[in-house]
Amino acid sequence: FDARVDTLSDAHARGRGDARVECDVLDHGTGAYSVRYSADRAGAYDATVTLDGLIVGGEPMLCLVVSSATLPYSSTVEELANLRAAAGEHVVFSIKARDANGNQRETGG
Repeated sequence: FDARVDTLSDAHARGRGDARVECDVLDHGTGAYSVRYSADRAGAYDATVTLDGLIVGGEPMLCLVVSSATLPYSSTVEELANLRAAAGEHVVFSIKARDANGNQRETGG
């Protein structure tokens, strides 16, 4: 019995070639198994489970990994060029919220 989780090879996986994925299989001793995986990059992954060299279920399963909680020390401030303003003027800048692994948060903060 073997389990493997790989990054997808299509456009969803671009820029994640350095993703670290860990995968563990737990045999419950009853004919049932649990597969636990962890990826440090958000995105779509293929999970392939094989038994005697054959893919269980006939094809890989799509797994979606989302970014975790926003951390201030991983986030960045953008558009820093025009932070100078006269008293009373508004200054606009953007913050890119990121998690501990550098994954950009798409919503929330």
